[in-house]
Amino acid sequence: MLNQQFVCFVLVILLAQPVSDALGIHTIEKEICTDLNSQINPDYTMIFIVWQDNRNGDWDIYAYDMDKQTEYAICTAEGNQTNPTIEYGLSIDDLIIAWQDDRNGNNDIYGYKIPRGELALELGSEIAICTDPCDQQNPAAWGSYVCWQDNRNGDWDIYGKIYEHGEEPNDLIICDREGDQVNANICHCMGILFIWQDNRNGNWDIYGCHLEDQNELTICTEDGNQVNPSGGPYGFSWQDDRNGNNDIYASFCTYVFCSERFDVDVCTDSNSQMYPSNRQEIVAWQDNRNGDWDIYGYKMLNYYTGTEFVISAGAGDQIKPVTDYYNWLVWQDNRNGNDDIYAGYLCLSGNDDCNECAIELFNDQPYFGSTEGMNPTYWDHDEPPITSSCGFNDFIDVWHVYKPVTGGPITITTEGSAIDTILSAFNSCYEDSPSAPDTQQEPIELACNDDYCLENVGSKVTLDAVGGKSYYIRVSGFNDQSGDYKIVVKRGAATDPIKSDLNGDGKVNWSDFAIFASEWLMPDSQ
Repeated sequence: MLNQQFVCFVLVILLAQPVSDALGIHTIEKEICTDLNSQINPDYTMIFIVWQDNRNGDWDIYAYDMDKQTEYAICTAEGNQTNPTIEYGLSIDDLIIAWQDDRNGNNDIYGYKIPRGELALELGSEIAICTDPCDQQNPAAWGSYVCWQDNRNGDWDIYGKIYEHGEEPNDLIICDREGDQVNANICHCMGILFIWQDNRNGNWDIYGCHLEDQNELTICTEDGNQVNPSGGPYGFSWQDDRNGNNDIYASFCTYVFCSERFDVDVCTDSNSQMYPSNRQEIVAWQDNRNGDWDIYGYKMLNYYTGTEFVISAGAGDQIKPVTDYYNWLVWQDNRNGNDDIYAGYLCLSGNDDCNECAIELFNDQPYFGSTEGMNPTYWDHDEPPITSSCGFNDFIDVWHVYKPVTGGPITITTEGSAIDTILSAFNSCYEDSPSAPDTQQEPIELACNDDYCLENVGSKVTLDAVGGKSYYIRVSGFNDQSGDYKIVVKRGAATDPIKSDLNGDGKVNWSDFAIFASEWLMPDSQ
């Protein structure tokens, strides 16, 4: 019977500092488990995070459902359960959590199988994957496929199993060449592919094997050692010491079965980069260039080039990242004094949409950003993109969020920006309607300003903010200008009212121009 645990289910959102790079990539961090004991070696797929946990005195396997915000004890058997692995495969596959298990006195491979078509941890059941009298270690799973390293032949080889059609499968020999084959992984890169590190040539290299044609693939046999391989739909990454320190390299596939590839130096910083992970166009790794271990990333722009960015650089060490589809990743983190599990959502398009990627603003702290390369916002993709009520042709935008602790008037300005800004404030992004939870209410524009006054193309709005509520701030450019901007929030109403707001409604738009025209431009009737 699967026990639900609620020690760590509280999901606290912590906005990371925005990353200053050309693409505006930044990370929204979430605490997944901060139990006072140690949680290490996480893995992640879709909505499930797994890790090994010693809260019970030995190592057990725990999991977390991101949708239900609920933690589960997957296996608390006698002995130690370590090195858990999970990855969603094909929709027709079962989903298997696999781990290394010493309950029988040696290392075996056990698993927890969730029926195909289900995404519910409570519906799974434990299975013994391999209990050969010799040692089996370091499993990897992809849907119904499992592989591991196995020393039944006297050295380390790669074995596997495929759980299909409800039958108990036989062990498959993936690779039993001379020397040791270890640290296997499974990916779907133009077909099911097993990859591993291999010392048949006297040093560690990276090899692979496609399940469909059983042909072995030489991925990297450069000088030095290539270890800790990872794979995804675009290709492979690994840790590489050919330059005298640990760097990250990758090989991206350009043809079926990865028979043609393009190798990329992902990161060759003079410090150490280790434990890469790639399951989409993002490669992530742990990096000690700042004196402790942080998480860095590389976003593919095409098969040949990409850009590097910081994912997490909190206090303490952040290590062993695992990327997944849908822009999420997880890692092991000791910022609290012990090892915890954290997750991060990567805002790969910067803050150009009204959602959780909006960058938070804080009182009296200017934020310098850019609208260059950003995209329009759509409330409804069947309708044109939104524009501000006081603007003209201002489709390109970025978003910020302001969360006042206490209520009272606030003033938001973009004075000092390099472009002619338009500033508007909204009560929300899309949210469920209280009267009809399955429908959504369109956000309401609370204030809008184009030019603060005729002499200043900066913008300024004042709101009477409510403590505890979030306000979403849109910055755009008049007639789709794009470029650098500066934005700052200050407590209190503006000491000098918005001079162009002639009707005092907090917005400067055509209504104000009509007042101006009627009072100043119309000929004197007398």
